[in-house]
Amino acid sequence: MEKLIMAIVVVVLFLIMIFVAADALLRYTLNSPLIFSYDLVSMYLLPVAMLLPASFVLRRGGHISVDLFALMMPARMQQLLFGLSTLACAPVFTIMFYRIMHSSLESYEHGLVTTGMINWPIWLHQAIFSVTTFAVAVRLVHIGITNLFAFVTGADKIAISVLPDHSDPLEEAV
Repeated sequence: MEKLIMAIVVVVLFLIMIFVAADALLRYTLNSPLIFSYDLVSMYLLPVAMLLPASFVLRRGGHISVDLFALMMPARMQQLLFGLSTLACAPVFTIMFYRIMHSSLESYEHGLVTTGMINWPIWLHQAIFSVTTFAVAVRLVHIGITNLFAFVTGADKIAISVLPDHSDPLEEAV
């Protein structure tokens, strides 16, 4: 599923590049910009590109983190704290998912659209946020349960660290 999500993100990033370049080219050469490109990119494509990979990044520890104290802890303590903290965050993301999904369904039922030259559906914009919060909630539960299971059983190999991989030379290059 994550490979499919990342493939979608790559396609969306390519589309953003195409639309922005075409808009700039048409705007400055023919004085005829693409009237839909700004809204399409900012309302739909950019949120997909920025939010959809959130669970993928969380699973691989690719987010920005302050890990000084976590690195000083024994692995079992990390597993316990990662398990408890991610499970504690999961209900928050679940509530966010429910609220955004409910709002998206209401927008769809009422046919809400943006104002402007093109009437973009609001529900689709909200649905993007709903899907991403759901994916993060599921990933948090997955990481939490896996780490707590690793803590209880001592099966360190199944633990999922949310810390960045410090063996990657690019990670430490900054």
